[in-house]
Amino acid sequence: MVTLRPMTEAEYAQLRSYLDEDYAQEVAKAMAVSIEEGRAAAQKQLGELLKDGLQSEGHYLWKIVAEDGAAVGDLWILVEPAKGRAFIYFIGIDEPYRGKGYGRTTMQALEAEVKSLGAQRVELSVFGDNAAAIHLYQSLGYQVLGMGMRKPI
Repeated sequence: MVTLRPMTEAEYAQLRSYLDEDYAQEVAKAMAVSIEEGRAAAQKQLGELLKDGLQSEGHYLWKIVAEDGAAVGDLWILVEPAKGRAFIYFIGIDEPYRGKGYGRTTMQALEAEVKSLGAQRVELSVFGDNAAAIHLYQSLGYQVLGMGMRKPI
């Protein structure tokens, strides 16, 4: 069992710092570009999405909190009631808490929360090499909508 509580400004700053570099590395790897190009692309996209930080319209940034009160991770979603959807931009369980069911219970808590905000479905993107996340999402009933592929030659 977890609860989702709004992030503080300090928690948001910490998450944003992490996302700036982590997402840049993922972008660089996925797009087969330099880390500098990945950083530029990541900063541009994150800056556009979160142009008003915690107050960015439709965006919810939450700390994932365990029953004992420990913060075990972070969650960032966009809810678009007019489209009937919520989109998960980031879900991260902190290293010491991985493999203990927090990802699963967070996804379940998320679904209940966004339903109350007007979403009728949840969508997400996942990098193809993230087998653990793919397995979790599929075990919760998420279906693949598209797939990109690459072969180095």
